[in-house]
Amino acid sequence: MTSAPAVTFAPLSRVAVVGGTHGNEMSGIFLARHWLKNPSDLKRSTFSVMPLVANQQAVERCVRYVDQDLNRCFLPEILNVDSNQTLSSEVTRARELNRLLGPQGSEEAIDLIIDLHNTTANIGDCLLVKNSSDHFVTQMASYVQRNLAGGACHVFAFELAAERVCDLSSRGKHDFGTEFPECELEIYRPLKNVDFPRDVDRNISAIIHPERQDMDWVPLNPGDAVFLSLGEETIAYDGDSTVYPIFINEAAYYETKTAFCATDRVMLQLPPIHRERSGG
Repeated sequence: MTSAPAVTFAPLSRVAVVGGTHGNEMSGIFLARHWLKNPSDLKRSTFSVMPLVANQQAVERCVRYVDQDLNRCFLPEILNVDSNQTLSSEVTRARELNRLLGPQGSEEAIDLIIDLHNTTANIGDCLLVKNSSDHFVTQMASYVQRNLAGGACHVFAFELAAERVCDLSSRGKHDFGTEFPECELEIYRPLKNVDFPRDVDRNISAIIHPERQDMDWVPLNPGDAVFLSLGEETIAYDGDSTVYPIFINEAAYYETKTAFCATDRVMLQLPPIHRERSGG
């Protein structure tokens, strides 16, 4: 096997750790509040770390968002909307965060944003990355997998084009200040979002089958039970190949008509990453 060419990055200097992007996802909120009160817990000798609560209004109400999902508000057409218009709570906050942590792609942008989330699905510890071609985040994911105690940590790559990344963590750069060896990384990539069965009035007519509930990352084969109708009829998966469902029965995705996200599983060969050296 031919070794991949090494990739060089400049040292990291500024990091943000964010909770409360969704105001009812409590783990990140608790951690952000703790670190705001105890900043010494994040102190490092080679870079600075800023804790942050992203959507304070939603946190105070313990809701996912007030007007619209903050994590979908960072597209240019939203950030650059005419300021004379009445802006939603989240668009106003997105503009503030973009100035504080970005702007995206600028020299002033913070080096790395770690955005902490919860899910009602049974996905366990999981790292979400924007694109598997980003060597920084894939090497970081591999490092976390190798060093995380207490179980598996899956990696889900959205495979989004850069211009369509609209979440908070995209405000930062991806430079990093250490060295990583060449390695392999198993990732999951989205194929499609699968909706619940619906009746002629577009109301949900079936639930996740008990055999599939909480079975995130477990292969789903054509013909396997996937839904159970309200009349207790088993509905089989009618796809033409094996997929790996995640976010099964995620409560926040009912509004997006998603029962689960079907993914495929692939193995990446990651290039080594070297620290950028100063001098000639």
